Amino acid sequence: MTNLAPSATAPTVFQFTPAFQVRVLIIDNEPWFCLRDVCKILELDRTSNLIKSLDKGGVVKNHTPTKSGDQDMTYISEPNLYRVIFRSNKPEAKTFQDWVFNDVLPAIRKTGQYQKPAVKPYATEYISNAQYHELKHLVWMIGNNFHQTGGGTFAAWRVLRKELGCEVAAKLPAEHFDTAKARLEALEKQCFAFKSTIMDTESKFMTSLFKTEPDWAALEQDAKRLGLG
Repeated sequence: MTNLAPSATAPTVFQFTPAFQVRVLIIDNEPWFCLRDVCKILELDRTSNLIKSLDKGGVVKNHTPTKSGDQDMTYISEPNLYRVIFRSNKPEAKTFQDWVFNDVLPAIRKTGQYQKPAVKPYATEYISNAQYHELKHLVWMIGNNFHQTGGGTFAAWRVLRKELGCEVAAKLPAEHFDTAKARLEALEKQCFAFKSTIMDTESKFMTSLFKTEPDWAALEQDAKRLGLG
């Protein structure tokens, strides 16, 4: 991994959502993407295993201005970008890939050379009342998987606010509805699996409790598996 050649441009920011951005460098008219920004969007850890999975020729370092001063940051080539995207199980991965194809790359290659992208205004059209209630129902289903229902619903709304940069769910831009719905559906599946595990453990406990000699070893193993012991 080496520093960039002098032919690299200063990084330019492309805004994916109000909450997430991607810094892009141009080297010999080709885009290189800030790995930290990409991993943050896709919720991937920048581990050594991730770096090892990439083409070494498509990984470089560059001094990048940040709020904390210049930092030596990693940038990856376009082919490596897709390798990283394919490692993510997040529903937004395809949305992110489409954004790169439809917005970022055309802005760079429109004239065969780099051009600073025009600021793209965000949609002023918000989700409909029916769509809002659809999201609200998914949030209710998530909360219903916990004894502390309010805590579960609050956590679900917080995920959307954090990832989509929207403080009020009813004011979610219409273009982000599918992403929000997919994210909540994925969360609901995870929470339902957790609830099922709890119910199964409770059932085993009750069965063992009324035996002459409870199977404490099995119960202790279940508790450890759930992080309760």
